[in-house]
Amino acid sequence: MLRRTRENFFSLGIILIITLVFLYYASQLDFFESKIMPIFIGIIMMILLVMAFYNEYTKTGCLTLSEDENSTDDIGAHDMKTLKCILPIFILVGLIYIFGFYASTFIFIFSYMKISGSSIYSSIIISILCTAFIYVAFPILLETPLYTGLLMQHFNLPF
Repeated sequence: MLRRTRENFFSLGIILIITLVFLYYASQLDFFESKIMPIFIGIIMMILLVMAFYNEYTKTGCLTLSEDENSTDDIGAHDMKTLKCILPIFILVGLIYIFGFYASTFIFIFSYMKISGSSIYSSIIISILCTAFIYVAFPILLETPLYTGLLMQHFNLPF
């Protein structure tokens, strides 16, 4: 149990560093209007991180040595669960790099829902709705172009 808490501190520390880098680059944006949303999201992330650190710290203070010795959790299984949680994020980043935001959103959500056991109809509908939401929200409402990807740059698509 104590080892898991140290791993949680380490994970939270990495998220903290990424959030601080995110806030730094958000503060370097040219126009104040473009800074508002990233800084707002970064501040929310910092508040959540402080709450998570506090939660982990209070959990650490409650542990005793006997609880740690009687722990029967398999560390290998815990690492495998962590990998299963983190791997889809890396897959999504790779899909975005190759296909762009729109195609990768559709592919990722459809694949994730099918792997999770959803029906093909619900997977297609949810994937289309999420992709349409991203298309309406960013290029149309916010007038912000999204990355089109390596393969999609060669096609002249309207987005």
